[in-house]
Amino acid sequence: MGFRPPRDVRDVLQMFSLYDKAKGIQHVLRQFNLDKARFDALRTAVLGEGSAEFPAEDGATGSAYMEALLKSGAFREAILSSVLHSYPDKRRLIFVHIPKCAGSDLENVLSKRYRAINGDLQRAAFSIDVVFNQLRDLVLAAPFVDTFFIRGHVPLPTYVDQKLIRPSDEIFTVIRDPYSLVISHVNYRLTRLLADPTGKRVDAAQWLNRLGLKELPEGLSDDELLALGKKMLHDARMIPATTLCRLLGHGTTESAMEMIAASDIEITDTARYDTWLQDRWKVPRSPHTNESRKFLTASTLDARDKQAIADMTAEDRKLFEKVRDALDRSGKSSIRGRELLVPVAA
Repeated sequence: MGFRPPRDVRDVLQMFSLYDKAKGIQHVLRQFNLDKARFDALRTAVLGEGSAEFPAEDGATGSAYMEALLKSGAFREAILSSVLHSYPDKRRLIFVHIPKCAGSDLENVLSKRYRAINGDLQRAAFSIDVVFNQLRDLVLAAPFVDTFFIRGHVPLPTYVDQKLIRPSDEIFTVIRDPYSLVISHVNYRLTRLLADPTGKRVDAAQWLNRLGLKELPEGLSDDELLALGKKMLHDARMIPATTLCRLLGHGTTESAMEMIAASDIEITDTARYDTWLQDRWKVPRSPHTNESRKFLTASTLDARDKQAIADMTAEDRKLFEKVRDALDRSGKSSIRGRELLVPVAA
């Protein structure tokens, strides 16, 4: 006798406790009485109330329809919201990870203390097997933890728009001088390509393709690596503009300020990061993981490079200066979003 069909998103997540990567999702589905279930009920259970229509293939069984739902982009896009709304009793620590702003270091520190949820599972870069396996691990661990640490390059507007930040939750981020952020971004990609010259990882393969390479040649000189770095710098697909404002808003200083205020996010910068770790998390010293080799530096940039960085960071520099000035005035290692709107008393 099989299990009853899932009635809601929480039930769907609990199904993954039976998942075994070697046996696949069909092994899970065979344990449920799905073939007599209404398709609209299955769609609502997987995608939530008010979800868009999800047509079934001609002659599809309930199991086949359920499998299609679980492998759909709609399910993947809703994972973060589904998980957090399914466990309302869990305290939430939400980290908005801006690339090349000490984020990997902080994730490493906090993932050792709290049950981490990777918000990036919503991205297509992760195979569906990886998504299912991480959901399995999460639902098995959930009864035994009080706090979820949500990490990843999930934009702040996602948390605000999906109403994932409750008054009792804590949300925080680390920012960096935009000029050095861009240089670090290029150096990171080159470092990763040297470690994965044939593009085994999806991101490395994409970068090689955009550079017009099947693989990174062996024995490249420093000058040749610098030339590749400059090629990346001038390719908007590889080094996107307005990183701070896109992750904290909708690409402009004004939109980022609106989201910062709406979320009351806690913000520090990389200059204060070590002090903040000690003040906030009682970590005596950062191990500074995920550091990259220095291919591009301020001294290796020509006038064209500098102008490109200035153009792509114009909005970010305005935002960064507002935050940095507020931090300077406060004398603290971090500030809250509301403090950016109210001048700090002298």
